[in-house]
Amino acid sequence: MKFPLPFASRTLLGLASLVLFFSGCAGPASTTSRSGPRSDGAANKTYDVIVVGAGLSGLTTAKDLIRTGHSVLVLEATDRIGGRAITDTSFPVPIDLGAAWLHGADTNPLTSVADWTGFQRAPSRLDGPVFIGSHRLRPDELKDFHAAAAETEEQMERAACAGRDAPVSDFLPARPDFRALLGGNIGPLESGAEAADTSSADSAAFVADPDDFIREGVGTFVARFGRDVPVQLHSPVNSIRYGADAAGGVLVGTTGGATYRGRRVVVTVSTGVLAAHKIAFVPELPGWKWEAIHALPMGLLNKVVFEFDGPILAHEHDSEWVLHLDSATASREGPDVMAFVIKPLGANLIVGFYGAAQAHRFETLGDAAAIARAKAVLAEMYGPELVTHIRDRATKVTKWGRDPWTLGAYSAARPGDSKEHEAMARPVEDRVFFAGEACGPAEFNGSLPAAFVSGLKACRAVQQSLAHDTIDVTAVPITAR
Repeated sequence: MKFPLPFASRTLLGLASLVLFFSGCAGPASTTSRSGPRSDGAANKTYDVIVVGAGLSGLTTAKDLIRTGHSVLVLEATDRIGGRAITDTSFPVPIDLGAAWLHGADTNPLTSVADWTGFQRAPSRLDGPVFIGSHRLRPDELKDFHAAAAETEEQMERAACAGRDAPVSDFLPARPDFRALLGGNIGPLESGAEAADTSSADSAAFVADPDDFIREGVGTFVARFGRDVPVQLHSPVNSIRYGADAAGGVLVGTTGGATYRGRRVVVTVSTGVLAAHKIAFVPELPGWKWEAIHALPMGLLNKVVFEFDGPILAHEHDSEWVLHLDSATASREGPDVMAFVIKPLGANLIVGFYGAAQAHRFETLGDAAAIARAKAVLAEMYGPELVTHIRDRATKVTKWGRDPWTLGAYSAARPGDSKEHEAMARPVEDRVFFAGEACGPAEFNGSLPAAFVSGLKACRAVQQSLAHDTIDVTAVPITAR
């Protein structure tokens, strides 16, 4: 059993999410987003809060602050809102290239938002077939595999309850094939990091079942959620001055040369962007904050999406998670484990997943190598005839590690560092606040509700901070950098 939120907490979060969504969700995004630095006096205005990033966390923070009457400027580096939630509508059904599931749908605070606003959820099957090479595990073998998975999870939970946070690899079964399969599934395919580099406490806390798709796409859902939030696009932030260096407030600079003045700033960019020093902080962030950033590095999970020219795999269920171990690598550390979602939402599609070292390798080798490997695995599992029906021109491959605005898929706590989620969320000098999936609770472990909850918490913290603020930050010249 995982560690879900107490009922009261779930209820409050659900109510908060509904309030956020319904506080002005009419109107297309194009009426509230701008395509570049503003020329309407924004650079001479003092905002209560400047939000850096328009993913779910930034949108949640901004939405609630605006609802409570605060002046807010949202700066987004890219040409769209949604961050790592993006839906591709070129396939027969919407396919999410980033965040794709409502994990732990029964306790996920975003489930109520999706349901009450008319989005349709569809269950996925997590207990699908398992292959070792071309061998499909028989029912008795599959039963043993699931028993080994349950024992691994129980051991990690007992360790977490005892205050121990070790590498996931410490808890894997001794049997080589099951060890490789479970290590690949819990590590690369769940955390985006190798099992030896993954926090067992985070893995134990993560609530993943049931996993639901949103038929319209998670990216579509997040874009709808944030469509009433005014966002300034094409505005990468490259500097943040705060405190005494900004007359007690904040000065936020962008690569376009514009500087914006505020009383507080909420930074929602990924730990990958922070670790790469893409934003210069003056004064420099304290050591404890850098420790948190480096303790929660970005994991990597990429996808290859195949479309077929007709019906496929009639004997397999729709939206089924299929696990495959390359038998040639089963005995070594970091074996090649892939997963596939077969026929998502009933469409003639297969989505393949690579994680951690394997994902990094294919980002280096290129799309052709990633596609060839996925085809070879599908042929090994289901026969070579299947891959002859792939519409090659429709195939798409993600490369989240090479996205300059994310530098990875989502944060993955190192062994011993699950506690750093709290430090990651802690503000600096009551001026610079942080939100994002890395700042969220471990039970939501790098997923959408972690971003959402952290956005809500950041908003509350900022509101409390502003309520006691007596400093007039308008005294600082806007040209100070």
